[in-house]
Amino acid sequence: NNDNNNNNNNNNNKSIFFYSIPNEEEFVFREELIDLASQHGDELIVTLTQQSEWNNNNNNNGITKQTGRTIQNLLGRTPTDAFHYLCGPPAMQDEALETLRKRGIPENRLLHEKWW
Repeated sequence: NNDNNNNNNNNNNKSIFFYSIPNEEEFVFREELIDLASQHGDELIVTLTQQSEWNNNNNNNGITKQTGRTIQNLLGRTPTDAFHYLCGPPAMQDEALETLRKRGIPENRLLHEKWW
């Protein structure tokens, strides 16, 4: 059945985008990210690491809003057969890679770029 094949492909292509920033003022491309996530059925999770609460917590616009350092918890829920693209400060990437490797994610599924 062609419909089943299309549904399976859509499920395999779902993205979970974890975006970690110090505070809300650093949330660049906010509208673009919200639009992309809603258009493609993807999940957008934004974590504030240096701000204790969101200024406007009532209007989520499809964003899962969190605070604090949550990388181990977030990466603990990703599919083991997913590709994991990492970009950000070296310490964050090191923590993320360690978490994913402990879960048994194969190296060929871990893609990263350390740029500072």
